[in-house]
Amino acid sequence: MSRRNFAKSIGGLAAFMNQYVSAPVCTPSRFSCLTDKYSSRSNAPNFLKDTKRHGQSVVQWNSEIMGSDVTLPGLLKDGGHKTGFAGKSHVVHVEEWEQLEYADDPRDPEIAATLIRNKNRVQTAIKDIGFEYAESIYHRNPERIGCEELSVHNMDWITKGGVDFIEQQSKDDPFFLYFATTLPHWPDTPERSWNGNPLATADGFLTEAPNAQPA
Repeated sequence: MSRRNFAKSIGGLAAFMNQYVSAPVCTPSRFSCLTDKYSSRSNAPNFLKDTKRHGQSVVQWNSEIMGSDVTLPGLLKDGGHKTGFAGKSHVVHVEEWEQLEYADDPRDPEIAATLIRNKNRVQTAIKDIGFEYAESIYHRNPERIGCEELSVHNMDWITKGGVDFIEQQSKDDPFFLYFATTLPHWPDTPERSWNGNPLATADGFLTEAPNAQPA
């Protein structure tokens, strides 16, 4: 690949035409994209625990980004960019995450309160690594957050999070939006993907369905 083919200018924007990843699964690849380091450099507690137990680096879904890491959004923020995050994380370490059970009812007040606590913790962790804005976040894949009724892909909700961030920006301000969908991860059945409940999100149920995706 020629270096000059790596990026092209399209309508005044830089479009990256090729990208290589450092691992065959998502979390370590996300780690490398956001830190410019191999995921084996992670200092996340679970990563260090696995490495100590096995005697070598075990790179998988344990290679998370910590608040102490130097990151792309952090550098861009320091350089005057507005930084936003929407969609799936599955790479930022979150303290005191409360795992819910698949059978938990998101309408139960205690479960709903846990979902909001988790949301606030996720937003805080994402902002700690350099993002000023964090909305419509799936901390994990939909079926891993607990609550069967919420275990769906909601692309309109994710897209709205990204669009809301862009619409907040002045036309003269540079910005960086990290936009990661939950697709093509599980679940993949119609009732949990393209026909999923448009009110179901990682944070609980919306009162009104978003309409951010093209028809």
